[in-house]
Amino acid sequence: MDGPRPKAFDANYERSKRSTKMEHRIAKELGGKRLPRSGGIAWSSSDATTLGGDVNGKDVFVEHKRVEENTKSISIKRDWMAKVTEGAKRAKKIPALVVTWEKPSGFEQDWILLPLPIAKRMLDALFGEDKDDDSENPA
Repeated sequence: MDGPRPKAFDANYERSKRSTKMEHRIAKELGGKRLPRSGGIAWSSSDATTLGGDVNGKDVFVEHKRVEENTKSISIKRDWMAKVTEGAKRAKKIPALVVTWEKPSGFEQDWILLPLPIAKRMLDALFGEDKDDDSENPA
C-alpha cells in the first residue's frame, strides 16, 4: 500500500481517542475545558513553552494520564509535575495530576494528585482544622 496509513490502523490512534474522551469527561467534572494538543502547542516559534496541561478546570489546571486496563503500576515523572505547575502558574490556578485507570477493580477510576499544602487546606475546609489540643480527642 502506497502513501500514508489511515489513522484507524495506527494503534496510537485508538489510545489517543480514549485519552481524549477521558480528558473531556474530566474537564466536565471539574467545570472546565479540555485543551487540544496541550503538550504540542508552543507559544511561538521562538518560545517552545507549551500550554502545560490537558484540562483547564474552574479552579485547577490538570495534567491527565490514562492507565490501560492491564497496567499494574505507573511512575510519576518530574516533567509532568513541572509542566502542570508552570501551566497552573500562568493560568493562576491550582496544579493537579489526574490519573484515570481503565476498568479498575476494587478502587475508584479517577485519582487526583495535588500539592500537599493545597490538599491540607481543602481537607481543613471540609473537616475543620486540626486542633493541637489532644485533651478533646483522647487516643
